[in-house]
Amino acid sequence: GEFKDRIVIPYYNKNNILIYWNSRDLTNKAYLRYRGPSREETGVGKEQVLWFEYFPEKGSKVYLTEGEFDAMSLNLTGLVGAACGGKNVSEKQMDLLKDYGIAISFDTDKSGGEALNKLGKILEKYADLKITYIRPPLSYKDWNQMLIDCGPRVIRAYIEQNEKPFLGVWTANKLIFNSR
Repeated sequence: GEFKDRIVIPYYNKNNILIYWNSRDLTNKAYLRYRGPSREETGVGKEQVLWFEYFPEKGSKVYLTEGEFDAMSLNLTGLVGAACGGKNVSEKQMDLLKDYGIAISFDTDKSGGEALNKLGKILEKYADLKITYIRPPLSYKDWNQMLIDCGPRVIRAYIEQNEKPFLGVWTANKLIFNSR
């Protein structure tokens, strides 16, 4: 049917109840790469949800990514990945994140860097949040690509060595990585 050649990714709330879903085209031929239900179908819009494999305990650190596959990749390292479904975080999504430390973990492209600064400045207004950032090395587009090339142990070690506190503005990703 209309979701042929798509993977469907479920979104659950803190009570483990299905509240939303997203689908991703696997062919790279579809007009819409990502497609979720309408607000009328679910009563919930994309800007009101976060993808978590599970909601962690209050006070845990969450590695916030743009997309679900990147969050899933970070989960395989033993970290808690979450996806906001793009480069923006709404007030409702902020409310879902308020009980966690947040590591902004966006892609290495220019828009990922711009979004890191924008989100970092928004998150700084929440005094109780501890904000850090980590991006994949420039040789990788995102966490999923790095996972495929390097595996979860290498990603975990890279993050542990390179994660930095967000101090008002991120200016450049100068991290160089050689997996050999």
